[in-house]
Amino acid sequence: MSQVRYIIDTADFENTLKNQPKNKLLIVCYTASWCGPCRTIMAPLCESVATEIRELTIVKVDVDDCEELASTNDISCMPTLHFYKNGVILNRLEGADKNTFLKLVSDLV
Repeated sequence: MSQVRYIIDTADFENTLKNQPKNKLLIVCYTASWCGPCRTIMAPLCESVATEIRELTIVKVDVDDCEELASTNDISCMPTLHFYKNGVILNRLEGADKNTFLKLVSDLV
């Protein structure tokens, strides 16, 4: 069963951020259906990590479905990942860099 769900709008994003358990890592992956690296690299990687590591939550934001949210968060390339803990953004990763992603997850969980 998939552990990664899509954010449907700004209110959903804000509720997800607000209701994330204290000290639990939240990764927000900004993606697009037309983005090759999003589909072939980051999607399977996020699914795998979300299944293997229970100490984190991963959600996806389709920038075409949530244009306002993408704009508010200055998303200019896909994939872009934001790493949050306790409602604060700790790091940002642009591009489908598997090794950097895994290091950030390891360092921040």
